[in-house]
Amino acid sequence: MAVGMHSSGQTLSYDLSSAIVIINEDGTTTLIGGSPDIGQGSMTAHAMIVAEILGTKLEDIGVVAADTEITPWDTGSY
Repeated sequence: MAVGMHSSGQTLSYDLSSAIVIINEDGTTTLIGGSPDIGQGSMTAHAMIVAEILGTKLEDIGVVAADTEITPWDTGSY
């Protein structure tokens, strides 16, 4: 597993997003991301990236997005 981070904007401390990838016992994967999908298809694109990297089918990737109770911090889609 690897971790990467990209910041855009003027500071590293305010303009960040992150995601959590959980590989479940049954072989499915859960992608938890704080970035809200507001019609641009970002969570579908993220799921496609996870499926390609892990060598799994897209339909085996479950996505949880923008649920402030469980998702990591994200400054928003803009």
